[in-house]
Amino acid sequence: MSQLEDLLAKITARSATVGVIGLGYVGLPLALLFEESGFPVIGFDIDPTKPEALNRGESYIKHIGPERVADAFARGPRPGQLVVPTRIC
Repeated sequence: MSQLEDLLAKITARSATVGVIGLGYVGLPLALLFEESGFPVIGFDIDPTKPEALNRGESYIKHIGPERVADAFARGPRPGQLVVPTRIC
């Protein structure tokens, strides 16, 4: 199986891990959509307050309620798991 075929198979099976860099007004909704679709997601942000808030189940974006964030973290560890490390390095 080629690398492309392997990747397509993982996408179809929703087992490909999605990485989202930056969890602001674009990144957080994107990460949540992928997680809600069943993909494992790793989100990164250089602002340590964002991962800390998300890991507590809180939202810092008006149109995204805390219930949606809490639900995303409650579903882990698969099929859709949202992981947001508090330290990158």
